[in-house]
Amino acid sequence: MTAARTYWSTRESMVVRVIAVSWIVAKVMTWKLWNTDRIFPLAPVMDFLTSPAWFQLGLYIIALATLALLVALPANRSFLILLILVEILSCLFDQNRWQPWEFEYLMMMAAIWLNRRDKKSGLELTGWIMVSVYFFSGIQKMGPTFDLGVMGFIKSHFGPGQQGRILDGVINHCGYVLGGIETLSSLFLLNGYLRRFGVSLLIAMHFIIIALFGPWGLHYDLIILPWNGAFAGLGWVLFWKKPSPNPTLAPFRKGRNLLFAFLLMICPILNFFGKWDYFLSSALFSFKTPELFIYVHEETTPHALVPFYIHTQKPSGENLDTFINVRTWAFRELGVPAYPQKRIYLQIQKELSRRYPKLKAVYLMRIHRSGKTLTVNLP
Repeated sequence: MTAARTYWSTRESMVVRVIAVSWIVAKVMTWKLWNTDRIFPLAPVMDFLTSPAWFQLGLYIIALATLALLVALPANRSFLILLILVEILSCLFDQNRWQPWEFEYLMMMAAIWLNRRDKKSGLELTGWIMVSVYFFSGIQKMGPTFDLGVMGFIKSHFGPGQQGRILDGVINHCGYVLGGIETLSSLFLLNGYLRRFGVSLLIAMHFIIIALFGPWGLHYDLIILPWNGAFAGLGWVLFWKKPSPNPTLAPFRKGRNLLFAFLLMICPILNFFGKWDYFLSSALFSFKTPELFIYVHEETTPHALVPFYIHTQKPSGENLDTFINVRTWAFRELGVPAYPQKRIYLQIQKELSRRYPKLKAVYLMRIHRSGKTLTVNLP
């Protein structure tokens, strides 16, 4: 084995270990997501895709065991392809498992496996996945929706005091500034002279997010912590350490990698036209994803749903006084947000109607566009 091949093999092993450790933490934190013993409905890709509880639990255990083996033996290609196949199969049974980190880790592991005889190309492709995530994540944040949604949420936790007034002065157009920095930093990763500067900004961003949302801060959306830790580590391995695998277009000239070009460069653009899913388009913290609220008559609601109630005043014209925020419900039970697509919300509505035929409820979907919120009834 040549010195160069040995070097890229070592670098590849570091990447696999970082991903595997973070993936293990995420799957342990979200163990209910990968099982059927739960109240939150599953949303299979096709209605006929069902399986016994023991089978999905078995997939979960196999995935965890394989990830642990990859931490110890990152160069083992049999473990890698087994992990990829098990995760794809598991995600077919429930689209709520298509979390951004799940999709990104799967793509990275698939890139490494498909380029197992050309390790530098595999690492370059992994770098391209990170560039795409940062670029489109920044673009998605540019707008008033991020300002009013995410930054407004952060500001509300500081209260109306002096800290809140200070935030009032910087929150306007914050989405454009932060999104612009993230997008620009992603482009710096493609330039040999600016790469370390760009990755420094991005690693700093990850640590700020960890400090802000962790248990020592807002204590919210904790599942993003291992993902941010992984991307900070991958940024150091792929873009800080020299020599780094400079992301070029060379990997995309190989037929086995054409699908990555489509997923990384074309599909996220389709999301702006409503033709591709938010979570698969790096719409991270953009506050653009639709939300589902279930307004219910308490006397018709089964006991199983009571822990997820949120009480509020009755909406005008409706004899309702309680609602369930499906995103909050998913966080509390599964540890992740519900997959934010209308088709998933329709599946949830259909399953709740089947499971609880006496339930009287109105399903309202809120859509955030250009700083405004539209509310529509699900049929």
